[in-house]
Amino acid sequence: KAALQDQFDAVAREYLAQSETSEQDGFLEKTRQRLSELVQVRRVGEDETLPPVERALNDAERHVKAGNLAQAVVALKAISIEAGDKAKAWMDQAQQRIDIEQHLAALHLDVMAYLSDPVAATN
Repeated sequence: KAALQDQFDAVAREYLAQSETSEQDGFLEKTRQRLSELVQVRRVGEDETLPPVERALNDAERHVKAGNLAQAVVALKAISIEAGDKAKAWMDQAQQRIDIEQHLAALHLDVMAYLSDPVAATN
């Protein structure tokens, strides 16, 4: 989970860059976009006036920091623009982690059921 948390900033930057590119294509906007590749400023918090992409990224980031990858993936999937390569890779890794955690939880339940009544668990 820690690696996914560390990688989330790059995912957020990629989404923001794509959302800004889709909004305007003028010379000044392209220049600003190139500069933003060096320094990224993103509003954070739960402000309802934020653009939808930033609001979804803030929700996803909050869930990532809380260790809730499933909700972070849901928040990212709500973004209407196409995910870039970094975001797709991150979501794939997060989904793999979620799947592993679910399988481990099911295995844990099976082991606990067996330990509580080994005879009934084998029937």
